[in-house]
Amino acid sequence: MNLIKKLTETDFIKTGAAIILAGILSFGIGTCINEAYNLEKQAENYLENLYLNSPPDF
Repeated sequence: MNLIKKLTETDFIKTGAAIILAGILSFGIGTCINEAYNLEKQAENYLENLYLNSPPDF
């Protein structure tokens, strides 16, 4: 118990935990941005196909 308490109170553990949490957060943000980009591309392709299959009458 005393060893675990000493280990968790060191700055190395706190720094390591902060680095790991920052990595997880950046991975989550990157995944979110990637999904948004994919959805945008899907919407763009859908609208292009819709327009090409039934162009409006001018």
